[in-house]
Amino acid sequence: MTATKSAPQGAKEKAFRRLADRAEAAARQAWMDYDGPTGWSGFAWLEIPARTEFARWLAGTGRARRDKEEPGITIEAGNADLMEWAGGDASLYQCVNRRTAWASAFAQVLRDGDLADVRVRTRLD
Repeated sequence: MTATKSAPQGAKEKAFRRLADRAEAAARQAWMDYDGPTGWSGFAWLEIPARTEFARWLAGTGRARRDKEEPGITIEAGNADLMEWAGGDASLYQCVNRRTAWASAFAQVLRDGDLADVRVRTRLD
């Protein structure tokens, strides 16, 4: 079941949860496997149009938030897990390239799940 196909409510909820769990797992793996430069601090996030049921579900579960400045749903690559994964090392936690790897992997799983309109955004600190 993909994120955009119709299904009974219980089945849809399960499909959404599986898709989000796969995306989070891929993002975590990408963050852990990142082996590039770590000198730049910054942010990375995903933007998903709010018109999709999946985006509304993400916001409703707390996995994403409605963006006040942009129309859509935002998933930030900077949750508390990243600091834990970094072992408290701020240079790893704040690395924009590592966060971009996280966001890109998350976005790719969503795209593979038929949620085509997903954008990765970054900003240097």
